[in-house]
Amino acid sequence: MNGYLAIILTGHVPYLRAAGREPAGEDLLHETIADAIVPTLNALYDLRDLGVRPYVGLAYSPVLLDQLADNVVQKHCFVWMERRIERIAAAVAEWERAGEQHQAYLARFYLEWNQGILDSFTRRYNRNVTAALRELCADGVAEPLSSAATHAYLPLLESGAARRAQIDVGALAITRLMGTRPRGLWLPECGYT
Repeated sequence: MNGYLAIILTGHVPYLRAAGREPAGEDLLHETIADAIVPTLNALYDLRDLGVRPYVGLAYSPVLLDQLADNVVQKHCFVWMERRIERIAAAVAEWERAGEQHQAYLARFYLEWNQGILDSFTRRYNRNVTAALRELCADGVAEPLSSAATHAYLPLLESGAARRAQIDVGALAITRLMGTRPRGLWLPECGYT
């Protein structure tokens, strides 16, 4: 029996670019980049480099992609990752001084993991994960899907014109950011009317 598997990568982070950085501003965006987007990119790039051609749907919101492409966000994310690594390195030293070998082992694991993420973010993707995603779309590894421009929950919009504008502006944004016009649509929260 032949089967098919569809993998759709979805992502949205509200607009946090000017919301401050700590504790609840851009940090959420930086965590998303470090803990989800860069590891996913690494897996897709590694598979492609091995000659494996995964094909995934990419349903990242225009709001998220715009922030990922922002030079200031990229700089802040780099600084955030460096600070995170410093905190983990301090934890390694503390656990080792306390003779807590298992905790020190785990902290070293996370230190190495985060150093690898920072290396990928800076060297492999030149801090611009939107450009890296665009490359995967151009190479046929990812298929960009459109979404509502502001990740609006469309059934709550009273006006058909407002819903249409969300969809049209979202498609234009994805086309601009991913370099190709999307052929599909991922509705925010899967809501439709």
